[in-house]
Amino acid sequence: MNLPNANASLYTNQNFCTKNVEPKYKMNPFLNIKANYPMKNLSYPHINNNIILNNNSQLKLQKNKTFSIPFDMEPKIDSKYFYVKCFNNMNNTNDYSKNKNFKIFNKSDIQSNGRILCEPIIPKNNYIPQYFKNNINNSLCKIYLEKCGRVIIFDLDDTLIPTYWIRSVLFSKCHLNQDEALRELKKEIKLNKKYNFESTACSVIHLAKSMSHTIFIVTNARSDKWIDTVKWLFPNFSKLLDEHNIPIIRTEQYMEPSPLNVFEYFRYWMNAKKKKFDEILKEHWAFYYQYITNKIDFISLGDTEFEEVATYELQSSNKNIIKKAFNIKVQTGLSFEDFIGQLKLIQVALSIITKESYSYKYLALSSSVQIKMFA
Repeated sequence: MNLPNANASLYTNQNFCTKNVEPKYKMNPFLNIKANYPMKNLSYPHINNNIILNNNSQLKLQKNKTFSIPFDMEPKIDSKYFYVKCFNNMNNTNDYSKNKNFKIFNKSDIQSNGRILCEPIIPKNNYIPQYFKNNINNSLCKIYLEKCGRVIIFDLDDTLIPTYWIRSVLFSKCHLNQDEALRELKKEIKLNKKYNFESTACSVIHLAKSMSHTIFIVTNARSDKWIDTVKWLFPNFSKLLDEHNIPIIRTEQYMEPSPLNVFEYFRYWMNAKKKKFDEILKEHWAFYYQYITNKIDFISLGDTEFEEVATYELQSSNKNIIKKAFNIKVQTGLSFEDFIGQLKLIQVALSIITKESYSYKYLALSSSVQIKMFA
């Protein structure tokens, strides 16, 4: 959704920012959220190394509770100590306090110092298979904790999907009705290899998934029909989202103001995004807070100022939760080839900002991809 034509500078978004922020969410935010994702049980048969899951392990995912948990974690919240259970076979009922290969840490020490949950006691000069296995456990645990500290939210249109190009092609086929034009478009996408952008879009999702447990797509699309059309046009991309349990969520829309009233129109669509951002952030914090060693890095991506201002206001009102907030702004109106190049730059941007050493308030990777940091 783009703003109406108005002579406003790109850096005048502070005019749309109110000083009074919304109160924090005080109830389960996902009770009423509408996600385009069915309720299902997911299993992971491809993971069976006796470190994470066995073949019989399943994650029961209710509708709109779409966090991907790679293994079962049941920390003893009410006790002073909790044991390392997450990197062992779920069927193993041994007393971990008697296991000489693991230490028991104080829960507060782990959260305050960001130490890993498990640590082998076997001396470094004792290179036996068990030592290497424990090293793998330590690495997996460190990766898991890092992913707990990030939330990534994508826009859909002109960010992950070349919406402008799709509409241009459909407009060129205006002599056909809409259904016929869509079928012709899908046939062209299937037959012409230069239209194969799905592999690049899937690479973006794979990269994001390696950085965070919580990945969402939040769109201001006006109807579910468009989302269904996107899934139909790009089945491989849609399949990947289903496999990783990444939902496409439409914002709540009611009593839309007139586009002639630029301020109210902007605040309407920006607040729609910010509300969903806030719900996802609070749900992530409530779910993973025991494994978040410091605060959360919040990352949003989109082609409008809605995401940018929503991210800024979200960080301003949640400084006790958010350490750094990033907005990766991309460009709309690109040709298909340029859009694929933009997707590749998105991967570069994600890789850059997830480094602890990143400290730039603003960084332009190109004329179409810019990074802004709020801290």
